[in-house]
Amino acid sequence: MLVAKANGLVERSNRLIQNLLLLTLSDRHENWDKCLHGVLFALRSTVQAPTKFSPFKMLYGREPVLPTDVDHEFADCTSDPDDPEFEEADFHATLSKLEILQNVVFKKADANIERAQAKQQGDFAERQYKQRNFNVGDKLLLYNLRRAERKGGK
Repeated sequence: MLVAKANGLVERSNRLIQNLLLLTLSDRHENWDKCLHGVLFALRSTVQAPTKFSPFKMLYGREPVLPTDVDHEFADCTSDPDDPEFEEADFHATLSKLEILQNVVFKKADANIERAQAKQQGDFAERQYKQRNFNVGDKLLLYNLRRAERKGGK
């Protein structure tokens, strides 16, 4: 599989999708296209560490309804917006509540992302070498570029 090397975040997402497809398919790798929607749904409904929300909730303001969540005995799939029982005022009230909820989720996600970025920045700073000052007469190791391919090279 050809992988682009331009964007690290996209690369990581593609690698995750590829690994999930490999786990899902086991030995039937030629049927990957039949499992792709399920794998993507699983990723989109999983809570992400930086935001502390699932991408589905970020987009729709609610968690997804899974087939196991639906009471099939009482499910009513016959509702029609043109039906006289459809109340436009109730619809708009519900829509405005969903927009308010989505704004709250976005604000919380932004705060969570900022905390995650600050933590990542601190972790990165700890891993970096501190600037070193050298004095005349200090012994140093010299890196020889001509011998870089050989073992050692210092």
